[in-house]
Amino acid sequence: MSTVRTVESHIVLGYNCNHRCRHCVVQVKRAQSEAGSGNLSTKEAYAAVDMAISNGASKIVLSGGEPTVRTDLPELTAYCLSRGKDVQIQTNGFNVCVVRQICEQNLSSMNRLEIMI
Repeated sequence: MSTVRTVESHIVLGYNCNHRCRHCVVQVKRAQSEAGSGNLSTKEAYAAVDMAISNGASKIVLSGGEPTVRTDLPELTAYCLSRGKDVQIQTNGFNVCVVRQICEQNLSSMNRLEIMI
């Protein structure tokens, strides 16, 4: 019997968020992002994905803060999928329009896309 090994790479895109949960585990980091540091640029995010892939990742986990506040998330997700990688987006679910857009844009890859709320 053969088993397929999944190698996950977690990429923290930044700490900006659209909510202020009392239980948030990244509040200290959020203060950094609001001060202008701690968030990956689009170029840095693509470089992180490329590095994860070159290190053998078969699944890219995009998280933050809240990744759906990034305007580049749909394109970044499509990029990961186009490279043949599974993608999980960890979100608080408040930006349902962005989640829907990502799903609609990647219908042919839905078996490789996971939204974790």
